[in-house]
Amino acid sequence: MEIPYGVKERPDTGLNNAKLGIWLFLASEVMLFGGLFSAYIFLRTGVDDWPMGSKYLDVKMATLNTLFLITSSVTMVMSWASLKLNDFKKFKLVLRLNSKNSSNLGINRQNESLILQSLDKKNIIPNLVYMDLTYEFIIYEYIEGIELDIRKTDSEDRKKLSSLIESYQDIQIDLPKFNYFNHVSLYWQKIKEIKQIGNLRENKIEAFLAKLSNFQESNWPALLTHHDLETNILVTDSGYKIIDWEYAGNGLHDFDRCSIGLIEKNEMIDDLIMVMNELWTEINYQN
Repeated sequence: MEIPYGVKERPDTGLNNAKLGIWLFLASEVMLFGGLFSAYIFLRTGVDDWPMGSKYLDVKMATLNTLFLITSSVTMVMSWASLKLNDFKKFKLVLRLNSKNSSNLGINRQNESLILQSLDKKNIIPNLVYMDLTYEFIIYEYIEGIELDIRKTDSEDRKKLSSLIESYQDIQIDLPKFNYFNHVSLYWQKIKEIKQIGNLRENKIEAFLAKLSNFQESNWPALLTHHDLETNILVTDSGYKIIDWEYAGNGLHDFDRCSIGLIEKNEMIDDLIMVMNELWTEINYQN
């Protein structure tokens, strides 16, 4: 990849853009500092009682400002060196703008932020660069990768996926138990507000909610669960990375394994996954 501003000479000047640009920069610096120094000389020679600089200038602050200036120069040189070496990974970031529809989808951005901070630097997610304190956006390090096709995984891939799930479920995060009943009920209520529901379907969903309510109150083991794993696993040079933790929480420990077919079917979890996906798709389509 060629750097477009420093390759060919311009026919009108005989210079390439990089050289012309640096000359213009140097000329502007000469004009700026020449004006400042000229103003100082005229003022200094025209005043008899010139104040002592030590009375007004802070040596510590001046030293700190100098360090900042030198550091900025070092980072610029490092950036230029990376460009010359074609190391463009350091210049690629991913900006994820959070949905304005989060409340309708049952997303808790504060919980997501806590989970991402707990997972950062653990080789599970792309490295975090910045998280907005108002939960409106997140900046990630860009990584090259492709979405994992679960249908094409072999036994070795499945072992790696199982280990990956174990690695993030070993992380203890101070979050309440994920409330599947409230989550599905929210979806169902939103759908009933925006469209007519047939009796057959309403009876079916209401019966499932009654079953889910009893299950929610039972004593099931809760561990960190992604809840949307199937389409959010990336295959990268450094292994699998998981993205989009919007719906994550301390949920059913086998939910993620069931969702990508790592364990035998579980009727309750399979029904829960089917209903959640069905209602989620419907809400997104309507919005």
